[in-house]
Amino acid sequence: MLDPQIKTTHDRWRSRLSCVTDSERLCLSGLRASGSAFRPSAGFARHASRRRADRRFESHCTSIPMPGLHRRAYPVVHKTPTMRASPAPVLTVVAPPEPRGEAMTNATAYHGYEVWKGWNSTDFMAVTPSDRAYFDLEMRGIPVAGEDLLEIGFGNGRFLGWSAARGARLYGTEMSEQGKALAAARNVTVLPTDLSQSVDRHRDRFGVIAAFDVLEHLSLDEIRRMLDQISAMLRPGGHCIARFPNGQSILSGLYQSGDYTHVSTLSASIMTQLVSGSVLEIVRAESSAYPDHGLARKARGVVRTGFEAFLCRLYGFRAPLGPNVTVVLRKTAGAA
Repeated sequence: MLDPQIKTTHDRWRSRLSCVTDSERLCLSGLRASGSAFRPSAGFARHASRRRADRRFESHCTSIPMPGLHRRAYPVVHKTPTMRASPAPVLTVVAPPEPRGEAMTNATAYHGYEVWKGWNSTDFMAVTPSDRAYFDLEMRGIPVAGEDLLEIGFGNGRFLGWSAARGARLYGTEMSEQGKALAAARNVTVLPTDLSQSVDRHRDRFGVIAAFDVLEHLSLDEIRRMLDQISAMLRPGGHCIARFPNGQSILSGLYQSGDYTHVSTLSASIMTQLVSGSVLEIVRAESSAYPDHGLARKARGVVRTGFEAFLCRLYGFRAPLGPNVTVVLRKTAGAA
């Protein structure tokens, strides 16, 4: 009788090998009859040699794993996943921030500044009727005749020209080499841009120091230092006048944002903070003058003044609202 274990194994093979040849089926029949895993029946010898039958049968037995019949150790092949090479790190070069404050006082930052501003040698220190009317208004109450007058950043020299016509002795500082040369040729004493180099030599000397459109180019720390230097160089009772875009006005953006070399946003209130506790006191802080010669200009001036007063009354505050503000400081008479 066929061994039950061999019969079970034979049945398993029969169920799993659904696609086999006739010779293989005959071989399986020999297995059932003989009870041997590798001895085919006598009928099989009539169709093929025993050696060939054994080889083919063994080939199928070893190619498909079957428990209990013909075990074979199959190598386990672990397919290594293809690792995609990581891209090389990209180094992003970040440009350094634009120089601000003291770093802005180099030739690179102000390259071509004179051309952009329209300054030239032809009209250096030339004063137009509009300029004359403007400075007459801004300088009211400030003695100029016979005074040592220093203008910080004199640009194209319009204020120097106005002051020269009123008998002031002129001093000035300017970054532009062309401006320095033009000023020196017109009897202006040109001082170093860094006022710290002039403080000891010109202490308590000047009756007037002007800084039109200068302070906004400096950082707050630089402004503090400059105010200290101005305090030292002004004689007791001397005046400092400064003009800058009015940070408290909604109209100042045209001037404040119109020049990339502007660093600080200032106002009359901020200037009050900066000079608090110093020998400088604020005489007046107001919207910059608006010369009203001519009927149309007078009408605009009246409307502007009235509108500014209306807004201050409407919102309950008191502050200049013009696009530019002018601050006049005075060194206290008792200051040493």
